[in-house]
Amino acid sequence: LHGANCKFAHGEGDLLLSRWKPSLEDDVVSKLRALDPDERLAILRRLDARGDLVKNPSAYLARACANAEGKAALDTVDESEMEKLMSTWGSALDNEAMSCLMALRTSDRLQVVQSLDAKGEREEVRNPSAFVYQECQKRPIGSASGGACKIALCKFFAEGSCKKGEAC
Repeated sequence: LHGANCKFAHGEGDLLLSRWKPSLEDDVVSKLRALDPDERLAILRRLDARGDLVKNPSAYLARACANAEGKAALDTVDESEMEKLMSTWGSALDNEAMSCLMALRTSDRLQVVQSLDAKGEREEVRNPSAFVYQECQKRPIGSASGGACKIALCKFFAEGSCKKGEAC
């Protein structure tokens, strides 16, 4: 059932699970076992680090499993849908908008293009590139935080007198 490299089945994961298992509901243990072994081990380590601060370990693990499953679902994107949307809108985007879009996580990229498609069909978007810039600013780059790209420098930066300097 588990490979030789499975950290969870051999060693630390089993030890952590055995420590908490008496206070866990069976369905929570099943959900935990269904996760990726590395994710499972990370969740058990976090629970163990919190120790007695966790009043209901079953509820804590149920929430952690749901969060992990949700995160995994966001990371899987229907590539055919993305290709279809990009064939429709890709040519309408300038190079800077395309660069900003490509700097996003795949799931965020799909959300931006889906939003553009929905609003574009209703003719609510006059400038697709500007729309993509704005949407990219609301989302983190890859796994980092902050807007995906700078839309435009302020006029003071261009003149060399911006108080924010390079942070502008």
